[in-house]
Amino acid sequence: MTRSSARTFKSGSDWCDFFEAEAKKESERALPIIAVAVLDEGLAALLRGRLLPCPTSDDPLFEGPYAPLATFSTKIDFAFRLGLISAGVAASLHLIRKIRNDFAHDISGCSFSQPGVKNRVRELTRLNNVARPKRRAQFPAGVFGDYQTSVSWLIFWIWHLVDATPSMCPECGHIKHRSSQKRKPAETRA
Repeated sequence: MTRSSARTFKSGSDWCDFFEAEAKKESERALPIIAVAVLDEGLAALLRGRLLPCPTSDDPLFEGPYAPLATFSTKIDFAFRLGLISAGVAASLHLIRKIRNDFAHDISGCSFSQPGVKNRVRELTRLNNVARPKRRAQFPAGVFGDYQTSVSWLIFWIWHLVDATPSMCPECGHIKHRSSQKRKPAETRA
């Protein structure tokens, strides 16, 4: 995913719909990679929203061989240290990152039935057990469905934070609250 893909979706629900559609057509091995791509895009948007805009088209903080915020791991840690995400969300994202790494680096074939992956999904579910039974029923039974449920929730939550986080004014560096951007002038308010 690229930075421009974030503009195609308007809300956290749109990102969840995208992920859930991908979950129905992708393999167990591909889905953790897609999940991290969507969450990584969300964290980048969350961080960019709190930083002054980059004056160039390529942001050296996020792009390039020496970009300090190029990896999913550093985005997680930086978002946590800035207070943009909680410790539980950071721990959940690191679990998802580790699961992605399991699937991406095991050439013999990783699966959700392997003990290490199952343990990570169990912890992920414990940290994110917010799905109502009706919502949980939309995903397959078992570990793979537990993973999808937790990831879907985290995608929604990260993109909700992106929408709710005030941005920085490019002129003065002060926080601009989204609600203040749409206010009418005082004399026209009823």
